[in-house]
Amino acid sequence: MEWESKTSAAAAIVSAVAAWIAAWHARRTYKLALQQESRLQPSLELYLVNGYIRRLGSPLLRLFVFRLVVTNKSDAGNSLRDLRLVIHYSREEGPPGNVTISHSPELAVSLPEGQRNPLPVPCGIAARAVVGGVAIFGVPEELLRDFRIESYMLTAVDSFGHQTEREAILLQEVRDAPVEKRDHSTKQ
Repeated sequence: MEWESKTSAAAAIVSAVAAWIAAWHARRTYKLALQQESRLQPSLELYLVNGYIRRLGSPLLRLFVFRLVVTNKSDAGNSLRDLRLVIHYSREEGPPGNVTISHSPELAVSLPEGQRNPLPVPCGIAARAVVGGVAIFGVPEELLRDFRIESYMLTAVDSFGHQTEREAILLQEVRDAPVEKRDHSTKQ
């Protein structure tokens, strides 16, 4: 009888240890499955290498130029469907607003020879691959006149409709042509 109770206790302990090991393995397997699933989810990462504003005299246009690197962090292929620049602004009176401009690779002809490398959009990005190039946004001068710029936000949209944003904090302005001086005095 005593032997049977010792055997039953040992069997219960062995069963409990086996159940704990099975639960630990099941949890670990579940975590690995979640990690594998997340690796297959679309995931583009947008890196801003540098950016500047180039003023063109004719037509009166500001080119916002950003050297970008886009990384596909997923194990599945993806593509860059759209690149946008969102300029958030405020004015002395009235509510704040924003302007959204799409990437215009054809404006690369307005850049110096060594800076032309427009990022093609749309462009496929293989699994765990990286693409890079220049994003160019043309903004007419009158569109931003009398506004106080609050921020510049770059938005990359992938083929699944997911958006990745990166704020451009420092932008240097480069002038290609002198800006006309306007005489605001009244002549009598």
